Amino acid sequence: MAEHAIRPPIRLVIHPDEPIRSLEAAAKVVRRHADDRLDRKTEEVLRPIKGATTLEETGAAGKAFHLRSRIAAIALTWLRA
Repeated sequence: MAEHAIRPPIRLVIHPDEPIRSLEAAAKVVRRHADDRLDRKTEEVLRPIKGATTLEETGAAGKAFHLRSRIAAIALTWLRA
């Protein structure tokens, strides 16, 4: 996995004081919250992060992570309501 920064950093609801600044940090958050349940959706998020080697791939992986995190935040908001 290439070490690339995510710009701008992504702020997650679950970690508002710890912005995600790199693909490595994004992968760590995904793994931490998936526990031992690496299902198809989790693998779909991790695959582009692990395989990013170019600037274009890094950008796409960061955007995909951001989109998935926004979808998850919306789902959590709905569950709490």
